[in-house]
Amino acid sequence: MLAVDSVAVTLATMLSFIALGAPENIGFLVASYMPILPYVVIVTASCSIWLGVCSVSLNTFDKTAIGITAILATSLAITSWVAASLIRLDLPNGLHMTMGVMFFVLVVISRTA
Repeated sequence: MLAVDSVAVTLATMLSFIALGAPENIGFLVASYMPILPYVVIVTASCSIWLGVCSVSLNTFDKTAIGITAILATSLAITSWVAASLIRLDLPNGLHMTMGVMFFVLVVISRTA
């Protein structure tokens, strides 16, 4: 499930750029975010292992697991915001929040599907 979570981070990033309706320079924005993406994936995978989200199976995916997944999605959004701020990317804050929400939805769907 850790690989699924890592793919979900990347997919959530792309969906967030699309959802925010970035203008024709979406390619430039995605390219400028690419140096951050590996670090965001590593931090998210580490938090997933630490919180135990990657080892939760379908049978045990209850309200507690959904809450822990929400904490993981929040850590993803914060990590993305901090990393983008450190390298001075001019990205809207809504991108990071949208990324966290998209990641949460993708992980919950992957566990229940």
